[in-house]
Amino acid sequence: MPEIVVAIPCYNERENLPRLVPQVLAADERIGVIVIDDNSPDGTGEVADRLAAENPRVQVIHRAGKMGLGSAYRDAMQAALQGDCRLFITMDADFSHDPRYLPLMIEKAGEYDAVIGSRYIAGGGVRHWTAGRTFCSRLGGLSVRAVLGLMSVKDPMGGFRCYSMRVIREFGPNAIVSQGFAFQGEMLYRFRKAGATMVEIPIVFENRSAGVSKINRGEAVGLLKTLLALRLRH
Repeated sequence: MPEIVVAIPCYNERENLPRLVPQVLAADERIGVIVIDDNSPDGTGEVADRLAAENPRVQVIHRAGKMGLGSAYRDAMQAALQGDCRLFITMDADFSHDPRYLPLMIEKAGEYDAVIGSRYIAGGGVRHWTAGRTFCSRLGGLSVRAVLGLMSVKDPMGGFRCYSMRVIREFGPNAIVSQGFAFQGEMLYRFRKAGATMVEIPIVFENRSAGVSKINRGEAVGLLKTLLALRLRH
């Protein structure tokens, strides 16, 4: 297992994956990619298998169907635990997270246990979003910060992150309860509970270049319910 694992969950991303994976691998020679495909009907799994056959730094996890973002990352973490992985990076497959930020993330990971790609600090931002979407994103983020006691984190639900595997090993992937997008907030909450250090770096979030967004209103409501239950349990 490579020293740095970049986990990329996929569902119907056959257009993006062949362009994204080479850019991720080119960012640092220590990077290995784990693609998690939830039985995409568009053939994303076959594309991922071809990329893995062409490059030993690519690994594919095939799953029976859509099982949620959190469970996808949890499965990838379990795979990363089988080797000497030091850093675990999460990112989307749709180019909303630009691979050009990876070198800075990895550099900052030498100083901090969690590096958060943030849309809402100086230098960060979003492109091609409506005012309504931006408002909802900020409101949702504020709700998560309040529920989990993470007020110092400006972008608690961004999915472009770099985590220390040392801290992940402390609480163990099986402790993660979030199946969907609540995973983003839960990870920061567990890192804070572990006394980990965290920093945000500015990123510009690009609207997906191809395919269809996976999040909906039901996911957003379920996210807050999951995180509130997590906080109450602790």
